[in-house]
Amino acid sequence: MEDSEPEENPILNETETRLAISVLTECIIKLEIIGNTLPTPVVPAEDRGYQSLKERFGKETPNKSAARIKVKNPNMVKLQRERALLEHILKGSLLELKETRTFNFLNDKVIQYTQEHKEERKLLTELAEYGLTAPGLKRELASSKLRTQEELSQNLQKLAVLQDKVAKVKNDTKVQLAFLANWEEARSDQVCLALQREEKILEEQLDIVNEETSNELRVHTELQIALEKAINKIENMKADWDAKYLKDVEDKNEQLRREKEKREQNLSELKHLAEVYVEHKKELREWQQFCHERQVALEKLRYENAMATIVQAWWRGTMVRRGLGAFKKKKSPPKGAKKK
Repeated sequence: MEDSEPEENPILNETETRLAISVLTECIIKLEIIGNTLPTPVVPAEDRGYQSLKERFGKETPNKSAARIKVKNPNMVKLQRERALLEHILKGSLLELKETRTFNFLNDKVIQYTQEHKEERKLLTELAEYGLTAPGLKRELASSKLRTQEELSQNLQKLAVLQDKVAKVKNDTKVQLAFLANWEEARSDQVCLALQREEKILEEQLDIVNEETSNELRVHTELQIALEKAINKIENMKADWDAKYLKDVEDKNEQLRREKEKREQNLSELKHLAEVYVEHKKELREWQQFCHERQVALEKLRYENAMATIVQAWWRGTMVRRGLGAFKKKKSPPKGAKKK
């Protein structure tokens, strides 16, 4: 791959993204239709990262998907495999477009396969310069095939020798098994004698166990008597506690009755106080209403008096200015008239 990493593609807008998604979806559908119509079955995509020529062709890596498909035309298998890879790349690009509105995945794959194609062409050019052409490589492949067939025949001969050895080992094993069967029979007889001796020892141990069992039964009886006494004591205590419980219940019921009576008395007093409160509240509201109405009347009266004063002042001023009524000005005698 190149040393400098490619710059990321710009983020597409919504319209461009929808257009690209529709195009990729149509391509994927067509590829699926082609894959189902080909005479070879669909194979899974083999997506890999960048590999150099040595990594790709340095060692034999059999194609497992192609090995499982037995067809007469290997080109169809290659076409189906390349179609699956292209479908995988387009689906990855479609997913990236939906999530981030970019197509970096598609760009990276194009750069990867372009680089690998350039390296293959460069290798073919160098091989042609050294005189290594396709016919020569085919001849070398044929000679290699002959050598492989010779090695296969030698391996088959070795396999036949090994099969003979295996048959011999099987016969020896049968003889050994027969010997082991006789030896096991003799050993079982010895074990039976040893078991008879152990039986006597076990009978003696059984007598000891019977004696210990009788002692345990006696202890069990004594424990049972002690437990019965303890149970009787507990039952007597339970009777005393039952009587005390009944007495406590009666006391609590009496106390509860007194509390109920007291509560009913308090409730009646509370209702009476509530009625008094409501009545006082009603009287207070009526008094507040009366005060408010009186205040409104006083304000109205003050306002009317103030307006009347203003009107009177205005009218008095008008009469003074125009000389009306009591403020009428006396006419001055004409000039030259004799005063009487």
